[in-house]
Amino acid sequence: MKNNKIFLIAALLGTIVASCQIVEIVDPENVTETPEEVIEQPEVILYSLTVHASKGEETKALYLDGGALKTYWKNTETVTVFKEDGTNIGTLTVTPEAGDHPKTATLTTDAVNVAGLNQGDPLVLVIPRATWSYTGQKGTLEDIEENFAYATANVTISTLDDVNHTITTSDAAFAFKESFYQFNFSDGSSALSVKSFTVSSPNIVLTHSLDGTDTPGPISVDIDGGSATSAHVALRNVNAGTAIADVYSFSVIANDNGLYMGNKDIPAGAIENYGEGKYLGTTVTVSPKSFAPGTGTIDSELLVL
Repeated sequence: MKNNKIFLIAALLGTIVASCQIVEIVDPENVTETPEEVIEQPEVILYSLTVHASKGEETKALYLDGGALKTYWKNTETVTVFKEDGTNIGTLTVTPEAGDHPKTATLTTDAVNVAGLNQGDPLVLVIPRATWSYTGQKGTLEDIEENFAYATANVTISTLDDVNHTITTSDAAFAFKESFYQFNFSDGSSALSVKSFTVSSPNIVLTHSLDGTDTPGPISVDIDGGSATSAHVALRNVNAGTAIADVYSFSVIANDNGLYMGNKDIPAGAIENYGEGKYLGTTVTVSPKSFAPGTGTIDSELLVL
């Protein structure tokens, strides 16, 4: 009983001490808040860019004039502008000069990001699109013209006006980065109508980047309209401009759904003299392939040969 009284007194003393502690009252009006650090982002100012551009016989768009492939500017084209490091800084619209097949045009935009650029810096112009790939071709000149006739021009910034926000460059002379082939297919005795085909070589380019990297791969073509005895294809070869011969291998699905295969020798002179920006026509002879039954067995559980 005596011990219980001692514990009770101690508890009461603790309560009294706690109640006598000084508590500081904070006036909200006198509180000074520490402002958050604000990181200012640089203002992006878009400039107007004007480029005078020309196309020789080795640039696009494309049309056949007799047996020759000719080129001209169209007002439906777009041109992508890149810095030297591959940064996309804008897209130009095309205003062709007068005439049916104009060789010159004015390229303009009001929305170029000039951050980090100075007078004298180089720019790279690319048509028809920024993503450089040769996949998905349809075998027609119209499709190549729209999607696969890649041409580039290197220009230098002549003036960079920070008052009027305008840029001018040296004139742009575009050049193709691939050649254009008309492949005519034959079974050895007559023309062969094909639905699709694949052309391959270790030196044929599937995709390309502005840093110079080429990724090789086969080019598959699904004939627009169903089938044809000839098809146009845009091909980039890593050996373009060198005297190195090549062999193109073809796998063809004919109009009767039969599989045909064959090779076509590409002589050194064709690669050296017609490696980029040229129009080449050739006949590809292919032979039917049949699948004979083998001697292996089928594992029904794993479903593998």
